[in-house]
Amino acid sequence: MKLKGSARESPSGKALDFGSSIRRFDPYLPSRVFDNYILNMKRGIKDYILDAVYAVTKFPSGFMKPKVVKGYFPETDKGKLQRLFFEELLKENFKRTHWQLVFPGQIAGLIKNISENDRVNEYHVRFYDDGTIDCEREVPRFNSWHWTGPRENGNPYLQELLMTVCDIPENLAQQIQILFGDKDYATKCERES
Repeated sequence: MKLKGSARESPSGKALDFGSSIRRFDPYLPSRVFDNYILNMKRGIKDYILDAVYAVTKFPSGFMKPKVVKGYFPETDKGKLQRLFFEELLKENFKRTHWQLVFPGQIAGLIKNISENDRVNEYHVRFYDDGTIDCEREVPRFNSWHWTGPRENGNPYLQELLMTVCDIPENLAQQIQILFGDKDYATKCERES
């Protein structure tokens, strides 16, 4: 299902042009704080390594959970909807990764780096066994603030993608949208400085 008129498409006809009139993040919301937080703070490689080690002691990575990297979905109505959306995200260049931490109940996960407002953000999409689909927006993996920097709910991006780019019938898209939720495991990965 494509939104006509308000979103510009790329030459391929699939990717959204975020320079269009669609406003994803208002300037007074955390995305502005996000910019300032990253620009005004400095962290070194030592902090990055300590943060990474701490995080992997809390949750396993995809290296330890290859089934999650591949993605497995129950044969339930919610599982079928999750699989459908997972496959659409793969078509939109979301990637499987062994580097993603696997949270409790997670059955699949994808990531994608997206340039926005002269910076790159990394989106982590996680699918859970209770039917939840969660997305978080954070600084890229090899940025020194990846593990402890600010995170934002990325579900508005998923909703926009689902309704404007994904080739999913409207009735199924509405059912998928109901599955979007928030699992706050990422905050348990933060090491205290």
